[in-house]
Amino acid sequence: MAHGTCTAASCCLVLVFVFAAACSLGGHSMATTAAAPPPVLPAAAPLPPWVERLLALAAAGSGNAPTLAAVKQRKQKPAVVASDAVAGDGQFATITAALQAAEDPVGSEQDPYIVLIKEGVYDELVSVTRKHVILIGAGMGRSIITGNKSVGIDNLSTNETATLRPAGKQAVALLSRSHNSLIYRCSIEGFQDTLDADTGRQMYLETWISGTVDFIFGYARACFLGCRLLVRRSIDGAHNVITAQGRSDPKDDSGFAFQYCSVTADDGANLTGVETFLGRPWKPHSHVVFMECFLDSIVNFTGWVEWNCSRGQIPDTVVYLEYGNSGPGADTSRRVKNRDVRVANCSEAASYTPGRFINAGDWMPKDVHGRQIIHYTDGLQRPCPSLQA
Repeated sequence: MAHGTCTAASCCLVLVFVFAAACSLGGHSMATTAAAPPPVLPAAAPLPPWVERLLALAAAGSGNAPTLAAVKQRKQKPAVVASDAVAGDGQFATITAALQAAEDPVGSEQDPYIVLIKEGVYDELVSVTRKHVILIGAGMGRSIITGNKSVGIDNLSTNETATLRPAGKQAVALLSRSHNSLIYRCSIEGFQDTLDADTGRQMYLETWISGTVDFIFGYARACFLGCRLLVRRSIDGAHNVITAQGRSDPKDDSGFAFQYCSVTADDGANLTGVETFLGRPWKPHSHVVFMECFLDSIVNFTGWVEWNCSRGQIPDTVVYLEYGNSGPGADTSRRVKNRDVRVANCSEAASYTPGRFINAGDWMPKDVHGRQIIHYTDGLQRPCPSLQA
């Protein structure tokens, strides 16, 4: 699967569907689904107000959040993808065909190319290489992209895979190499290596992510707010690891910060006898924080594990912090002993909130009045005394 080649300043991608397969992202991107299912729109129909608000996320060129009025001035009508397109319900039968039909605009001031994806299952591998692309589906669990590639079967690298519920094999569901990206109310499903948060600043908001081993991995500087981390059982019943963060240099600022998230077994998953850990060091300076999250009893009392669980130990160069978590898996009294595998203090935890860790206030989209288009909480549930006004 080809990787996205959009530049960080000029590429925009809006995705409004469940991620059941890999979408290779580049540039300034967003993935989102509305709280309520959106209406089914015919080709060239005017977009409803809620979609217009989402289109305001399509910042281009300057890096500033665009105004709604500017977005409404676009000239191009959306393309429509429908699995029954031959019956006249859509212009294209596949997402790939819709993307290939668009000419790449020149310059940063061109209108975004909008693709409306009707409810259905689309068995294809989608690679987005065009600038200013917005994909809008019918909501979580309704517009689904699925694929069947895996490392073990197809002799591919991890980044070349795109699989929905393979037979426990290693396959990426979503690869994001985007800068200043927001994944909102999506479901990212897989087993091993489900989500590759590869590079750039990223925000995952109210999103469901499921998997078994290293199912959230990569090198990005990412915040996960209000997400459900759903642990599955692999075929061989091996131990599960939620994160494998890949910081290799202590001077780099990459890391994963989880806040207001929950760690539980996936629906119907029998994890009896299966150890589940919060993370392991993919690289020697791996950097992960869980704060104000709910950790269920499936979390092993040691919390974290070395790369090879049968030998070796976690290097003392990692940073694995916990703060203010709750639930039966949140007891830190028996966590693995290591210099920076520890409980954070309030001031440290505050530095991992979105405004400070990924500078969210500088790039999260706002309307013409400066209000957040998509609300998120920035700060700790109980502010540190020293930080209060």
